[in-house]
Amino acid sequence: MKLETNEDQNSHSRQFFVDLMRVVAIFFVIILHTSESVTNHWNKIPLFDWMSGNVYNSFSRFCVPVLFMLTGFLLLDKEESLGVFFGKRLRKIIIPLIAWSVIYLFLSQSYSNYTLFNAIKSMTRTIFIGPAYYHLWFLYSLIPIYLLIPILRVFTKGASQTVTWYFILLCFFSATILQPVERLIGFDSGVSFKLISEYIGLVLLGRQLGKIHFSSTWVAASVIVLVSSTIYTIYATYTATVEAGRLIGRYYSYESINVTLMTICVFIILKAIGELPALLSRPAIVNFFARLSKTGFGIYLFHIIVLTGLQKGEFGFTLSAYTFQPIYAIPLLALLVFLASFIIIALMQKIPI
Repeated sequence: MKLETNEDQNSHSRQFFVDLMRVVAIFFVIILHTSESVTNHWNKIPLFDWMSGNVYNSFSRFCVPVLFMLTGFLLLDKEESLGVFFGKRLRKIIIPLIAWSVIYLFLSQSYSNYTLFNAIKSMTRTIFIGPAYYHLWFLYSLIPIYLLIPILRVFTKGASQTVTWYFILLCFFSATILQPVERLIGFDSGVSFKLISEYIGLVLLGRQLGKIHFSSTWVAASVIVLVSSTIYTIYATYTATVEAGRLIGRYYSYESINVTLMTICVFIILKAIGELPALLSRPAIVNFFARLSKTGFGIYLFHIIVLTGLQKGEFGFTLSAYTFQPIYAIPLLALLVFLASFIIIALMQKIPI
């Protein structure tokens, strides 16, 4: 079983697998948010419908961790000054975070009885405490990661492969093994690992795995582990929920061992697909995913407006995961939300600013 470091991988193929991963991850974010409206209704809907939501919810859990891994792959090996780096992050993260927080606050809350000063004060406090809307947590989690990126760049540049992998394993030990064990036994270890985050581990892991060319054996093994981890997530969530009489979502956690394994496997599989010569030789496919990827961040921010609007009938008709059987409605609704969000964001990107 051989892994070959792919330092000479051309930028064309690198960009394609990045675009492919981003598009897949964003689509499954929408699948996740669509299926949650089903899994949150345990004992209120038929079991088959709930299990349909559970299947989609379980499988889609890799989506956000893969985005963290892409962050590491794209940023850790760049060389730029602190001023340039943080200037880009201000434009790409902080300003959109504030702008979209204000938008979602206006959509979800009424400020009709507020003075202008009190409305601004309330919004500022909500944004500072955050998130203003549930999916915006991802942007908040990126802030400390971005603050550490310049330090991690120095670390990865100077550290040996052994030390880098050691630190990655330490991050995952803290988040996926030690913390769940502490919750299980009911008390914390005297040795605190709370400063070590799995998200940092994912960022570093994305950088490491992004440089590797995976053989067909590794891809096949990843498919097997992905299927096994998904089945485990589905079954464990179901049995825990049955016992408690309410949804138990701990196996959905991004820090759980099963979701971590799913994330790594999806990264390996999509990277291998994104490096296939049969795809890279087709400019139409490459350009298609590049166009979708360019709007990915905007789709992430905007899709909740479309999804909520459809579920509440705000566009003149109602479409939800319950319009017909969830096993069909969830992917179709997610696809519609994705396409509608893509069109709107693509049009917004044409507006000169």
